Formats: sequence, C-alpha cells, structure tokens
Amino acid sequence: TSFLETLTLNIPSLLILDKNDNPFRSNSKKYVDGLLKTKVLFFNQLEAAKFLNKIWVNDIDLWWNDKKTQNAISQFRNRYARKTDNINKEILKLLK
Repeated sequence: TSFLETLTLNIPSLLILDKNDNPFRSNSKKYVDGLLKTKVLFFNQLEAAKFLNKIWVNDIDLWWNDKKTQNAISQFRNRYARKTDNINKEILKLLK
C-alpha cells in the first residue's frame, strides 16, 4: 500500500483508519500501539486533523525524526514493510 511505501522511504505519513474496520491482526498489537502512541496512526479523523494542523508549519520534521517515532516506524516497517536489495535471496531464504 501507499502507506507502507512511504514508511519504507521514511516519508512523513499519517494513517487514518476506522477502528471498526481495523485490518490488523491481534499479534500485531505491539507494532500498532507504537504507531498510535507516536501519532503515526489514528482511529479518529478529527484527532488526526488536529495533530496535523498543530505540526504542519514547523514541527513535522521534529515529530517524524523523533527517536520514539522513528523506533515505532522501524519496528513496524521491519515486520510489515521490509526493504531488501536482493528480493530473490530473501525469497529463497523464506522457502528454505
């Protein structure tokens, strides 16, 4: 998805989802909670809009590059959107 691509490219991004249509499995709770705590993921449109308006002018880079935000993104990305320079080698590794 576009969201996973922007995370992989480390482009500041927000994801807004309907909590009732939450596509995450229960075993991803740790990773999802990290995105929620660092305000990368929202289940409420109004909260996302308020946060974005707050950081829009001067604070996007501060928020995105914050150690806690980058850690949460890195953990999520390593689990669900890993980037590899050798996809063939990675697939063979999984098949073995």
